Amino acid sequence: MTSEIQEYLQKKSHDFEDTIISYYQHIHKHPEIAFEEENTARYIEKILQNLGLETKRAAGTGVIATLKGTASGKTIALRAD
Repeated sequence: MTSEIQEYLQKKSHDFEDTIISYYQHIHKHPEIAFEEENTARYIEKILQNLGLETKRAAGTGVIATLKGTASGKTIALRAD
């Protein structure tokens, strides 16, 4: 990754820092038992849908979001636990 792209991403990440921290704090203030994270899944789904992403559930509490581009070509997948 070029330093120009890194600088851009670092600047942009600071723009969303407070929002991301609030997501983290909400999730950790409302703990759930493993594999029973229904409220967490709903919370994440709502955030992603508000960003305009299409979501669906997987394996009960898993959330999958799809970001569709306009160009054809390779696809990338990201995973977070």
